[in-house]
Amino acid sequence: MLDKLQHLVSPRVFKRSEEVVPRIFKLEIINGRVTAYIRGSREPEIHTASIDQNGNYFCSCQGFLSHCKICSHLFAILRKLDEDGVDITPYVKGLLGFGDEKMEVVKTSLEGYNRLFGGLHKGRINAIYGKPEMGKSILDMQFAIDTMEAEGGNSLLIDTEGGIEVGWLKYFLKRNPNLSIERIVWPVEEIVKERGGAIEKRLLFNYGDVEYKKTKKNTIYIWECRTLLPILAFHGRPLYFKESGGVIEPIDEVSHLTSISDSPIGKLVKDCEIKYIGYDSISLPVESEFTGGQSNWRTRAKAEFVLLNRTQQLLDKFNLIAMLVIHATQGGFSKPIPVGGKALLHNAKFVVYISSITKRSGKWAGSKSLRKLEIYRHQFKEAWSESAEVAITDNGFIDLN
Repeated sequence: MLDKLQHLVSPRVFKRSEEVVPRIFKLEIINGRVTAYIRGSREPEIHTASIDQNGNYFCSCQGFLSHCKICSHLFAILRKLDEDGVDITPYVKGLLGFGDEKMEVVKTSLEGYNRLFGGLHKGRINAIYGKPEMGKSILDMQFAIDTMEAEGGNSLLIDTEGGIEVGWLKYFLKRNPNLSIERIVWPVEEIVKERGGAIEKRLLFNYGDVEYKKTKKNTIYIWECRTLLPILAFHGRPLYFKESGGVIEPIDEVSHLTSISDSPIGKLVKDCEIKYIGYDSISLPVESEFTGGQSNWRTRAKAEFVLLNRTQQLLDKFNLIAMLVIHATQGGFSKPIPVGGKALLHNAKFVVYISSITKRSGKWAGSKSLRKLEIYRHQFKEAWSESAEVAITDNGFIDLN
């Protein structure tokens, strides 16, 4: 069956995948998506590779990060599955473009957004990006509440900027007076050591120390964390860093690697019936960790792929909605693009750009609360092909037309 895929890679990559198979030390299969953890040819690096039956795939190795093409690690997954007696036909069909793409959506309270994207896509990574002061966090919270009203259960917002204000609930209490906020506590100590002229960053933590109050519905859980290392560990995939001469290299921590179900975020999702997860924002902890320019692009991209792979595993396991809130580039492009590069764009399937607009006449003339939502990424629509106009009011975002 693998022979049908030989045209997708060079003969060298196809042959090298045979050598990679023995280095696979862990496989996880969740609702058709298989994720493999593979020891690198040079210890102690660990590659995370993932593929599903719809032809979606990625790997944290350098070759994939450079070209976003199928690498030997991804082929090794299929070889391993085949050796273990798993039918790889659905994966092969997916890679050949015959995957069965099933999309479930949750309608939002904004008809304009629903027209652009159909709603919030379950099982896919959605994203909002824009420049500061556009109301991205308010929109994220509104979508969280929309999901709770449609699906029941609760929502989780991971706050990396301290920008999620409890006072924003006043925008939405008129619609749902039973809304409440619960804080998540997880004691983590970041340890910085100097070894042989290099600086290493690691964490001291216990997965079982996460604290939260269980509720049935109408609760927004908030976990506030400003740095990247605890966020990766929160998802059960610790990845530490070593910096020497301004260059940052990844250090995998296999001993603390756990399944997504047993990670703090997985336990929270199960215990508290989480239906929506918002990362507000995903840009800041990544930008804060990697401040050395292009020399660290590979480690930065790997960290993003590792995190988003775990997010996708959550979606596959629990059929959730995930929303990334992302910063926009500040210049150098005809239109702003999301901060995050290939790792972000490879994983985020539905991306909306939010910007300010003005009107010279009518009810909203001169108002500074007007916003435009535009398609940046959609699987079946061109970028910038459609837009919708909205406004921020005392009831959150509303449609203008």
